[in-house]
Amino acid sequence: MVNYQGCLFRSYPGQFQTLLDTGSGKYRRVEGNAVRPALGDFKEQLTEELKRQGVIDEENKTLNFLRTGYKTTTWWEEEREDASDSWKT
Repeated sequence: MVNYQGCLFRSYPGQFQTLLDTGSGKYRRVEGNAVRPALGDFKEQLTEELKRQGVIDEENKTLNFLRTGYKTTTWWEEEREDASDSWKT
């Protein structure tokens, strides 16, 4: 199992950028989006980049669950009646 972290950054009016922590306080851009990615999509972008680099091999369902967790959305991303989705832009 590989531990990693990243962050989501935006300099308005630019794109939301998924950044992978490369160590020593440095980050590398993985992907850019016009719309803010949900938590699960953000995690998936980081994981796919590490797979592309060969850092992470294809995982079985159990390891995948342990990596992503049971929660793929934050409380404001969950579907609610009459809720605004303006946080995405």
